Amino acid sequence: MKKVFKVSLLIYLLFTIIVNLGCLNGFISFGHGLGDLYYLIFSVVVLFFSIIIFFINKFSSSNNALRNSLGFFLIAISIIILLLKLSVLRGSE
Repeated sequence: MKKVFKVSLLIYLLFTIIVNLGCLNGFISFGHGLGDLYYLIFSVVVLFFSIIIFFINKFSSSNNALRNSLGFFLIAISIIILLLKLSVLRGSE
């Protein structure tokens, strides 16, 4: 499970960079105007917490599967939410 979390963290890092740069350049939009900043901040906060979980797991003496599962669940839910807000659940703007 530790390897799955590492791979999902790397994928989420790339996803966050692409979405944030796309929103800042105007290529990608959530359809909420200035409200798009909420989703950008949300993606960065989730990335920050995921990296904290990664470093806690890396320097911890025990291999806790619960932390790995929590980190993977956090990343998976946030990717689903962001992809839905980018496509199906867009704002009216």
